[in-house]
Amino acid sequence: MKRRTVFYYLAHIFVPLVVGILLYMLLRPDTFVTKAVWRITGISLVLPPEIRLASDGVAQFIRNHLADILWGYSLCFALGMVARWVGRHPARALWPALVTDVLMEMTQYWGLISGTFDGWDIVCQAAASLAAFLIMMIHEKNTKESECIPHDQPQQQPKKAQ
Repeated sequence: MKRRTVFYYLAHIFVPLVVGILLYMLLRPDTFVTKAVWRITGISLVLPPEIRLASDGVAQFIRNHLADILWGYSLCFALGMVARWVGRHPARALWPALVTDVLMEMTQYWGLISGTFDGWDIVCQAAASLAAFLIMMIHEKNTKESECIPHDQPQQQPKKAQ
């Protein structure tokens, strides 16, 4: 994979992860993610309650769904990068990302991990995975790198001389 492509994928993986963590730290101080970051780094960033607990629709969307959207987007790009590394087309990342999005929410529903099950999180994460998929496909089309061989198509056999 070309260096520029690696940087492109890494940016689409790590920027959403970091922004999602910052959102959790600022808006949701009682979560596992925020507590883990605080334990590891000693950094505690929490907005005042009047901002953090605002009840208008936009504030609730940002607090409850935006980090999950960013993480779903990042996951799809990470799976796309892995697909490229193993010689597959990044399009193979969409279904595993969607399945993971659903499974992560279901583990909350089943009580296997802490958190609150929210069906809208599944919808938001699926939309983010789809957006990441479309952006990857546009990137693939525009860069026209030949590093990735689609293994779905049969290889043509050379014709024998007769």
